[in-house]
Amino acid sequence: MEKIRVSMQALLSTPIRFSAANVVGAPNIYRRNQVWGKSGACERIFAGKSGDAAALARAREWWGGKGATPVKIVDDGTSVSAPATGLIWHIIYEECPQAEITPLCLECGTQPTMQVLKALRAEQWLTLHPDAPVAQAAGIKRGLRDAFYVDTAAWKEKIVDQARQAMLQALSL
Repeated sequence: MEKIRVSMQALLSTPIRFSAANVVGAPNIYRRNQVWGKSGACERIFAGKSGDAAALARAREWWGGKGATPVKIVDDGTSVSAPATGLIWHIIYEECPQAEITPLCLECGTQPTMQVLKALRAEQWLTLHPDAPVAQAAGIKRGLRDAFYVDTAAWKEKIVDQARQAMLQALSL
C-alpha cells in the first residue's frame, strides 16, 4: 500500500473559520483561527479520525518535537478547541481509502475572546438586517475579519514561522 502523508498545515490565506453557524474548511490546506490563547500562538491539533491510534502516534512523532511542540487532541480535552463534526477535510478518508493519512491542524490565536464574540454577534445581527446602511455593514464585516485575522507583520510572521516549522518537521522524516 502506498503511504501518502497528508498534512493540513497553516499557510497564509484568508481566515476560513468565521461563521457563527458552521466551521468551514478546505480539503488540503487548513488553517483554523480561534480565540483561545495568545495572539499568534498556534496549537498543534491532531485532525484525524477519533480513535485512530496509529495516525495519532505518527502525528506526535512527526510534529511533536520530542515534547517541544506537543500535538494535542480535541476529544480528550488536551486541546483548547471544542470538538467539531462534519469537517470537510475528512473527505480524504473516502477519496483516498488506500492512503495512510496523518493530518494536523494549527489553530492560531487572534483576538481577545470578547472582541471575537462581539464581531460574531454583529455579523448575526447583520444577517437578520440585510437592509442595514452600507457603511454600518462594511464596518461589521471589517470587524469580523479583524477578529479572525490579525493584519500585522508580527502576527503573520509568527503564523508563518510555526507553519514552516511544522512543514519542515514533516519533511525531515
